[in-house]
Amino acid sequence: MIPNLLDRIAGFFEKDFLFASFLPVLIFVTAIAATLSGVVGFQTTWLWIDSWKTLQKATAVSGVSIGVIVSAYVLNGLRPLLLRFWSGTLTVKFLRPFFRLGECVQQARYERLRRDEHEPSQWERLRSDFRGRVEDRMDASNPPIPADELEKLMSSVRRIPERASVKDVERVAEEIAGKYKSYNYNSLCALYELLYRNLCDRVECEREQIRETRAERDRRFGGVASMRATDLGNIIEAYNAYPYKRYQMEAEIFWPRLQKVIPQEFLKVAAEPRILLDFSLAMASLSGVYGFFASLGGPWLWTDLRWFFLALVAFTFSYIFYRIGVIAIEQYGALNRACFDLFRLELMYVLYRPHPGTLAAERQQWRELSQMVMYGETDGQDFVLRPRQ
Repeated sequence: MIPNLLDRIAGFFEKDFLFASFLPVLIFVTAIAATLSGVVGFQTTWLWIDSWKTLQKATAVSGVSIGVIVSAYVLNGLRPLLLRFWSGTLTVKFLRPFFRLGECVQQARYERLRRDEHEPSQWERLRSDFRGRVEDRMDASNPPIPADELEKLMSSVRRIPERASVKDVERVAEEIAGKYKSYNYNSLCALYELLYRNLCDRVECEREQIRETRAERDRRFGGVASMRATDLGNIIEAYNAYPYKRYQMEAEIFWPRLQKVIPQEFLKVAAEPRILLDFSLAMASLSGVYGFFASLGGPWLWTDLRWFFLALVAFTFSYIFYRIGVIAIEQYGALNRACFDLFRLELMYVLYRPHPGTLAAERQQWRELSQMVMYGETDGQDFVLRPRQ
């Protein structure tokens, strides 16, 4: 009896419960109490509390403390529900139209990223066209270009803005390529190198942008079939899809098993952003509830616009905490990916599968394991196990 009680008391002081459940409830109760005191009047409220007897004050403090702790435990149990709500996967009929609208917006963002990723390179085309036109017009018999005209052309290249459009640079390239009809190509070497280097830099920047776009799409979206209504939900789908895309591992199947072989130090590091995520989602939810109550009851309590200001502040804080949750889930997703990269072969060893010599062999073994765990089938083939050592 006593050990169980001590375990529950120790669990109360765990960082996970304190920050993710107890602290949000305490802040919410404090905000409600401050609002009600503001309605009645802070001085009136203080005089009323000061008139209490010692036993009444002790009873009130004990009752509020017990209420906060019980509410914190209730909120702790609702954490999976809050995560499903903010990720857009909660199956509630009246929320479905809003989630559907969010999915359309996210789908448009996904298509834009995919389109930017596969769009033909305009700068590379311009560089190739410029080089081809110059090579076709080279003539050593032409006179050299005058120094003043050469300096004028080089100045026009140096003045090209960093964010210039392809058409703007193309006009300069056509003007320079046209000079090869009239002047010796040897006298235009410095001008050619200056513009060609400028085009090479723009091609490299464009390639880097395409790589960043591809990486962003991989980090923020799982795919068309798993589109969610919110950034949070799509990031969750993205890191859940990562093991399958890389290794043919089903994340939902193998993540509980993978935690068995991950060192405790690494698990503690991975738990930090999860605690921040739970705290931010709890605060976002409670701020939204406060804003809803302020909007619903405010006009009956105040004849001025104080209620509107409180509701606006509450909804603003709700959005801010939601964005903090998005940052936290990005950090958690990166650590989740690292867990599969670093410890998946340790899991395969614990499952007594042979150590794969190639990535193709590893993917095949994970597919076999997934099918065996999910369906209890192995395609009629022998399921090879590593001998116990």
